[in-house]
Formats: sequence, structure tokens, C-alpha cells
Amino acid sequence: MAFHVIDTIEHRAEWTNRYPDSAAKGDGLLVILAPSEPLPDASLTGQAVLIHRPDGSVSEHVVASVEEGANDVPGLFFRGLRAADVPRGSTVSAWPRNSDS
Repeated sequence: MAFHVIDTIEHRAEWTNRYPDSAAKGDGLLVILAPSEPLPDASLTGQAVLIHRPDGSVSEHVVASVEEGANDVPGLFFRGLRAADVPRGSTVSAWPRNSDS
């Protein structure tokens, strides 16, 4: 399963203190996925995914939470990341959990 990144929003302590729900998540990055994508399954929370950047580099990060924004736009929140870590145009790929692990 792959998701296409159309935008990102950085969460930083400097402004999240005014938004208790955001502040509770801590610093990190909300990755906005294409609205045509289905909402990622909540079981992705706590799971590692691969970020395929437009420059061809790949990194692995753990999903802190699955989000549903205004107009049902899907998103993924990653703790400790910045916009440069997941630039627009990236693809997030997830794989099904292995029930044997």
C-alpha cells in the first residue's frame, strides 16, 4: 500500500501550546496525503513505513498516529521529523503486518 504526499505541516512547541490536541502529540510532522487516497488504517499507528523521497533516497520511520483532516483528507503524523525529512512528492509505503511476528 502506497500513499502520495501532497503537503506537510510541522508541529513545534512554539505554537502547539495553543492547541492542546497538537501539543499532546509533541514536535513532529503531519504528512498530508492525496485526498483521493483512502484513509490509512489506524493499525499503521506504531508501525514502520518507508518514505521514498523524490530524490530517490529512502528512509524508515514509525507512524505516531493516523489523522483525518478537514473534508476527510488523510494524513500521518511522525514524531521528531521536519518537512525536509518528507518533502512534497514523496511516497509513503506500508506493508501488512506479519501475524507471525
